[in-house]
Amino acid sequence: MRLRLAAIPRRYVPRTRYLAREVLDGSDTASLGPVDPERGLPFRPSSFRDCSLWEQDQVAAARGLLHMNGGTASRAVTVYERLRQQPFPRLRPRPLWHERPLYYKGASAAWLADGDTARWPYFTQALDYELEIALVISRAATDLTAADAPAVIGGFVLVNDLSARDVQWREMVEGRMGPAKSKDFGTAVGPVVVTADELLPQLDDLHVEVRVNDETVATGSTRGMRHSVADVVAYASAGEPVQAGDLIGLGTVPGCSALESGHWISPGDEIALGAGPWASFARGSVSRTRGRPPAQSPGHGGAWSAAAVRSPLRRPFRRSGDGHRPHRR
Repeated sequence: MRLRLAAIPRRYVPRTRYLAREVLDGSDTASLGPVDPERGLPFRPSSFRDCSLWEQDQVAAARGLLHMNGGTASRAVTVYERLRQQPFPRLRPRPLWHERPLYYKGASAAWLADGDTARWPYFTQALDYELEIALVISRAATDLTAADAPAVIGGFVLVNDLSARDVQWREMVEGRMGPAKSKDFGTAVGPVVVTADELLPQLDDLHVEVRVNDETVATGSTRGMRHSVADVVAYASAGEPVQAGDLIGLGTVPGCSALESGHWISPGDEIALGAGPWASFARGSVSRTRGRPPAQSPGHGGAWSAAAVRSPLRRPFRRSGDGHRPHRR
């Protein structure tokens, strides 16, 4: 992977160094990797759990995956929602989602720093960005209660959880497993840790935005989380330890993915995230993409020579006039 790093404004570097050390206090820093905020990650996360705390995102993502796959079911859902003016019932999350802050575990060796260039995986036609806010665990604990959980939250960072949406459909719908390869190739972590005492009072009402090549392509709000961050940490620690340096994503903020906004990315695009206190940074979290996806990917019209690798999509995408919105043949 070729690196293209974006520097943190110098006036913020001392505070970032201090916060990174604070997060790693008492942990095995050798296993977590070097802390060097000026050149990359503010710290190296030891693990990644990722929740999905907004029902609006759950419904929109399920709808987007369904429409991307096409077919009779997609058309039926469109007709139902147009007539009833409400989400199709099967798109809503199931009862257990309302009861517990469910999560999956992501790869712990695929971290991207602010400004890194992410390699476009050869097996996907539909690479997507996801704006997320993630909490950072500051010390080890097990079997926490919701009342005790805030004491182990060291801070929060912005995360871009890159996703291969076509692969995600096959893994989770056809295979009833995952996500795995649809997520494990790259997760970008912003350069600045915001302390819990600064962010928690405003976490339920943050304005967030995604920019692609300096154009705002998606906006959203953190209002309406189903579970509190205290419940998230308590659930994560049930029966297993959380460790200093663990990262727990809260899920995609509604509207802040291409699956929802319709604005897909192409190789070479620069993706910048901003939210609340991170908005003061010209580039709250920046990542770029490079590589050559299979032909007919969203926003990409070039041919691809590796004929041995088949697209996981049942129907290929056709590039639209603006180069961003996927269309079917």
